[in-house]
Amino acid sequence: MEKLLELAKNHTDWAEIFHIKRDYRAVNFKSGQVYNIEGEEEEGITLRVRKGGKTGFTSSTNISDRESILKRAMDIVSVSEKTPFQIPCYKNDEYRTVQTFDEKLSHINEEDLMKNGQEMMEVIKACKPSITVTAEVGRANSNIRLLNTSGIDKNFKKTFYAVSLCGTMVREEEQLEIESTFSSGSCAGSQKELALKLVEDCTNSERTALIKSGKLPVIFSARGFKTLYPPLYMAFCGDRVGKKISPIGDKMGEKIGPSILTIVDDNTVPFGPISAPMDDEGVPSQRTELIKDGILKGFYYDLTGAEKYNSKSTGNGIKRASLYEAFKLTAPPASWPSNFIIMPSDKSKAELMKGIKKALIVEDVLGAGQGNNMSGEFSVNVVLGFLWEDGEIKGRVKDIMIAGNVFDVFKNLLWVADDSRWEHSFFGIYNVPTMCFGDVNIASKI
Repeated sequence: MEKLLELAKNHTDWAEIFHIKRDYRAVNFKSGQVYNIEGEEEEGITLRVRKGGKTGFTSSTNISDRESILKRAMDIVSVSEKTPFQIPCYKNDEYRTVQTFDEKLSHINEEDLMKNGQEMMEVIKACKPSITVTAEVGRANSNIRLLNTSGIDKNFKKTFYAVSLCGTMVREEEQLEIESTFSSGSCAGSQKELALKLVEDCTNSERTALIKSGKLPVIFSARGFKTLYPPLYMAFCGDRVGKKISPIGDKMGEKIGPSILTIVDDNTVPFGPISAPMDDEGVPSQRTELIKDGILKGFYYDLTGAEKYNSKSTGNGIKRASLYEAFKLTAPPASWPSNFIIMPSDKSKAELMKGIKKALIVEDVLGAGQGNNMSGEFSVNVVLGFLWEDGEIKGRVKDIMIAGNVFDVFKNLLWVADDSRWEHSFFGIYNVPTMCFGDVNIASKI
């Protein structure tokens, strides 16, 4: 990589190399039994160069073909437009020590993954033998290095553990799929809790309940929060703020939620799924307050957006291709959230639920992300929801939709529990507790 950097330096104003080597292992379960074991080792490199105010970017899995890699990057430069951009320059002591590597997790093999998955299968089989279960338990070890011509040469190791679980129950000629996920940078051993949650959801779904159209408090679990997540995190994107298309871009310092609401973007969290000592541009990681005590405090930026809109990078230059994709080597860094966290309270969910006479509990939805994310509008079908009334769950509700504007909904945030958890959703990873919102619009066939 040093030779490629030296070669690029001779032809450009500056150059940057991002290198990753990843080892992935996973065990898949179908109908409660192991049916596939997969493994993958991959290595890749990206080169970003700058010449005459223009930027070129390319990637390759053939890291020894230096001349071809540089040529492709320079070809991109030749057809690019001039844009403002400054390469970062940081000293080693400017980087925080962030816990990203779990030694125990790094040594987990296929046999260990199989054992963890079988533990979930046994829990579900003992409680709900009629449920058909599929699952995947996997871990990844990565070595990441970034170096550039301004003197940065930073590398770190990272571990990642992920569990996905899906149970299918058939009742009254209806097939219901209940999904749960978990991810972490450490060997958290949460697969049993995931299985018990699936059992609980199946039990609560064995009865049905009715809700009429109107407004009710709605309680979102971490899984159900994906309804609100896309328009919320997009609104904090510095690039959208600069383009004046964020619905909260002009509200800095204003109170946009109750005092119990604090939201941060923090890639320094120990063993967070996206934690690292730096982002994918070499900018040191940090904790960025987005909302504190209900007051809008900030937005997140990558280097390009920060330069363009006269701000400072918050360490959010992340390789992600789109709303629906996670890390992608071939994507140039752009402004994306890292560990998106809504801070919990010190009150238990059970205690807070006692104060709610009647509510809709939203565990999962269909159609999240398909509303007007620019304005914050959402309208989704609730595929797994329960009626809470008089201190207990009465049963699963069907043919229900919820709709509203994310920022109006957050103004009516009633409480935040203490049960934060990581959720690996279709739109990204976040960490949120159970939350209750008042007066949400509910549409029912009744």
